[in-house]
Amino acid sequence: MRTHLICGFLFTGLSDCAETDQTVVFEGDSVAFVGPSAHAPEPAPGDEVLDYSDDFVMPGLIDIHVHLTYGNAQANEDIDMYAPPEYRALRALHAAQQVLKAGYTSIADPASTGRGSAAVRDAINAGLFQGPRITTSGRQITSRQGLGDWYPSWIGAPESSIGVLVRSIDEAIGPACGLEMVHAASLILDDLPVMDNATLRRGAPANHKLFGEATAILAAIGLLNRAFGAMAEDPKLSAAQKVQLAAILSRSVGSEGLVAGQEQDLKWDGAAARTTKPRRQPAFVGVP
Repeated sequence: MRTHLICGFLFTGLSDCAETDQTVVFEGDSVAFVGPSAHAPEPAPGDEVLDYSDDFVMPGLIDIHVHLTYGNAQANEDIDMYAPPEYRALRALHAAQQVLKAGYTSIADPASTGRGSAAVRDAINAGLFQGPRITTSGRQITSRQGLGDWYPSWIGAPESSIGVLVRSIDEAIGPACGLEMVHAASLILDDLPVMDNATLRRGAPANHKLFGEATAILAAIGLLNRAFGAMAEDPKLSAAQKVQLAAILSRSVGSEGLVAGQEQDLKWDGAAARTTKPRRQPAFVGVP
C-alpha cells in the first residue's frame, strides 16, 4: 500500500524555492515519487491519500543535540538530583512530543539522566506514544573534572546524574578505545576523495594526503576490526556483555548506522542530490 501526499507547496531542500501543486508518494518508509501532481502515479485501490493541497509541506527537521530529560534546568542539581527518575522520564516524553509538534521528526540525545531518553525512545518505537525518531545514549562517561563530574569529590557522580565517572584507565580502556577506533576510522573514510574529499583534518593534512588513499583505507579497515577486539579482550566484561557490545557496535557501524549515514550524505551531496531516483528520507511533517 502506498501513501499519496498532495501538497499545495512543497519545499524539498533540493532547491531554493518551494514548488506548487506537488505530490509525494511513499511506499513503506521510502519515497517512491516526488514531482508535479499531474505526473504522479494514480492511487491504487487501498492506497491512502492525504490532501494537504492548501498547505506548505517540507521534510521533517533534524536536531542532532537535545537533552530530553533535562527539563527547564537552572543548575546541574536540577538535571541530576531534584526530580525522581520516573518524573524525568515523563517530562522527557512531553519534551519529545513538543519537539515533534515543532516539526522535528528526528533527534539525537547524547546524554540523559538514567535511561530516561532511552525509555522514551523505546516507548515511541513500540507504538505506545507518538514522537520523533530518537537516537540516544544513557549516562555519559566522564573523567575527573570532565563534563558530568561537577560536584565535590565527596559526592562524586551520583547514579541519578548524567555522568559515569571513570577513575582510572583500566575502567574504560576496552569499550572506550573501541569506540574511539570506530570514530577515527569514520574520519579517515569521510575525508577520502570519493567521500567528502577533504584535505585537512583538525588543521593537519588528512590521512590519505600523508600516506596515500590505499593506506588510508587499510588503516580504517584495521581500526574497525580492532575495535571489536578491544571490547572482546576486556577482562572486566562478562561474555554476555561482550556479545551485546559486539551486536550494538555492528549495527551502529553497518548498514543501519555509520554506513547508511555516509551513503545518505553522498546521495544528498551536490549533483547527486538532484537526481529523481527514489531514496530514503525523513518522514514529512504531517504524515503519521
